[in-house]
Amino acid sequence: MSGLFLNQVSQEDLEYDGFFDGQNKIIPEGTELSAIVTGGFNGIEEGKAVQSCYINFVISTPGEFYNQKYRYNAKVYDMDAGKRDLAMKNLSVLDAQAGFPLSHGRLELTTENIEDHWVGNAHMRVKFGLLVAEDDGREINFVRGFGYLREKMLSPVGQQSSQQVAAQAQQVAQDQQQYQGTPVDSDQDIGF
Repeated sequence: MSGLFLNQVSQEDLEYDGFFDGQNKIIPEGTELSAIVTGGFNGIEEGKAVQSCYINFVISTPGEFYNQKYRYNAKVYDMDAGKRDLAMKNLSVLDAQAGFPLSHGRLELTTENIEDHWVGNAHMRVKFGLLVAEDDGREINFVRGFGYLREKMLSPVGQQSSQQVAAQAQQVAQDQQQYQGTPVDSDQDIGF
């Protein structure tokens, strides 16, 4: 027995006319889509001599590019200071979207912290670029940068949004009203 089970096919998959060949559809230059972090790495990959940092994400905008997977190569170790600064700015967007767990929590940018704090929590906008390979003319998408997706931004770690605080205060007030007017006689057994 293999232990493998197939997932149910979604309506969107049933309506898809293309092939499930693992190839992403080419995203036009300058297109902005929503996405969510699915993984990442920061360190020295096995068999390589240089440190690298990359973020894996999947497109969450409904439509023809939905569920396509990409990797952002964050050039935090590049010799060019401009590329390093841009990479750190883009990674800061992801941290902000996830509620600032790394920057406010003073946690290092590690693979474990990316997996623990950003995966499934960091929703963002992604702006894509398109280049054409000189050798074979193949079109290749790349990430130009990340942008804030404020409607999906989590509250800072350890802090609650004003809406959450207001909802809790309202619940406490309702609880207090419910229990007022029914005093307990201290001489009575209360059932313990």
